Amino acid sequence: MNLTGTLAYDLAKLTPKLRDMLGGGFAGEGRGSRPFTLAGSLAPPARPGTKGPPPAFAGLAGEFGVGWDSLRAYGVEMGKGELTGKRAAGLA
Repeated sequence: MNLTGTLAYDLAKLTPKLRDMLGGGFAGEGRGSRPFTLAGSLAPPARPGTKGPPPAFAGLAGEFGVGWDSLRAYGVEMGKGELTGKRAAGLA
């Protein structure tokens, strides 16, 4: 699989769902778009010497990012920022 694109988001619209997941009175503001990639095998071979199939998504690698104008959770308020992530195939 090789998936490449752009993720567009509006944190004000996502806030209710994120609050359910994160709790702590979460609130976020900001909208934007960031590139993302996800590539690799959905069914990678088992590693030698291991029992059973590899974990779900073990063969995938990817990168993503999301930015915000403000975030509030658990009594902490943050100004403008960005979170980026990278996952290497075989590493959780």
